Amino acid sequence: TVKRGAVTALVELLILGETCTFKGNNRLCISETDVSILTSLCGDNSVSTRKSAAEAISNLLKKCHYSGHCSDETTVMLEHAWSSAVLPLILDPETACASKTVEMFTSIVIDPLVEVGGNEVEWEDESEKRRYMTA
Repeated sequence: TVKRGAVTALVELLILGETCTFKGNNRLCISETDVSILTSLCGDNSVSTRKSAAEAISNLLKKCHYSGHCSDETTVMLEHAWSSAVLPLILDPETACASKTVEMFTSIVIDPLVEVGGNEVEWEDESEKRRYMTA
C-alpha cells in the first residue's frame, strides 16, 4: 500500500538522512512529530501499515540502542512509542500483525537478556547498559 511505502521511506530518510550535532556528536534527527506519525500508524486499519509502522519504530529504537546515535531524549521518546504503540499489537486480531510483534518483542527485550544470561557484565558505556536494561 501507499502508506506502507511511505513509512518505509520515512524511516530510511531518518536513518540515512542528515544527522544533528548534539554536544559535539552526530545524532539521528528524529523529531517528536516523526515518532507521533509512526505511533498513530500503528493503529491504522490496514494490517500492512500497522506492521510497517511497528517495524519502523522497532528499527529506529534498535538503531538508537545499538549505535548510540541518538540523544537520550530521542531514545526515551522511541522507547515510550514502542511500549505504547507497538507492544499492544501483540493482541492484534490479525495473526500476521501479532506474530510480527512477538518477533520484535523477542528481538528487543528477550534476546539481549539471553545474551547477557546470568553473567556479570562490564558495561563500556551507559548506552550499552541501557540497551540491556530496557526490559
